[in-house]
Amino acid sequence: MNYSSTRERLALIARFERVFKAAAGERGQREDIVTLPNGMYETAWVLHERAVMHDEVNQARAERGLPPVDRSVVDRAEQMACGHVDYATKWPLYCAELVMRREE
Repeated sequence: MNYSSTRERLALIARFERVFKAAAGERGQREDIVTLPNGMYETAWVLHERAVMHDEVNQARAERGLPPVDRSVVDRAEQMACGHVDYATKWPLYCAELVMRREE
């Protein structure tokens, strides 16, 4: 990895950390429970954070001339971060990787 791509990756991670922190700051306003199409339930703030991060991933990809990724790709990245003590760092890192990888 060259210096330029390292700098870009770090900038993307910082960007996604800021976006996630802002979305997470709204949790108190989104405490209702939502019934999903599959009959399962989810907290509204979880759905909001996933949607915000998905939008930001696709915005960053568009800025680089890359096609958008499906929501399920960002949801999978979030699931990989679940259970980590540094979840709030891992998910932004995984989102940055979704932008840096050209093949998604």
